[in-house]
Amino acid sequence: MSLVLSGQGEKTSPLLRAARKYSGHLSYPLALLGLCWLLALPCSFWRRAYFSENAMLPGQVYTTFGTAAHMDAMLAVDTVLAAGADGRAQALARAFGALGLDTEVQRFSYDEVPRIGNVSGANVHGILRAPRGDAGEALVVAAAWTTGDGASNVNGVRLLAALAQHAREQRYWARDLVFVVTDRGERGIEAWLRA
Repeated sequence: MSLVLSGQGEKTSPLLRAARKYSGHLSYPLALLGLCWLLALPCSFWRRAYFSENAMLPGQVYTTFGTAAHMDAMLAVDTVLAAGADGRAQALARAFGALGLDTEVQRFSYDEVPRIGNVSGANVHGILRAPRGDAGEALVVAAAWTTGDGASNVNGVRLLAALAQHAREQRYWARDLVFVVTDRGERGIEAWLRA
């Protein structure tokens, strides 16, 4: 510190005198060097140090999935199962409506499906409108009541209901979410897409 500052009003240090003497001559080259540095930042040789915005997103994640409200949404599917196969679509539509989704039941029927015969069923879809979106884009999340080999997929439908509850709690999403529960597997989603 004694090299830069002078003592109690005594003569100044040699380093401070040199800085004052050459400051006018050094300021222009240093300003030009700083400007060149700023202009070089977007050049291609800086791509090795590129930092993507997507790399920052994991730090913004809140682990809030699995709360009591999500479990309640899963349990609502159990009440749907108690309604039986006939009233299952209407009961699920009521459960989706209780979650705040715009719901609709779509009945479909296919005649003469090769190797299967006549196929009929009912799909249920619920739309969660984005609070900040313009309804121009949507993301579809689907689950079938049965798997491809005919086994029950109740856990998939429960998870879909819990995801719908979780999505309803979010306020920063800008896309609509469409939750579809299909009957008859692939035939049901095909009927939903054709409607």
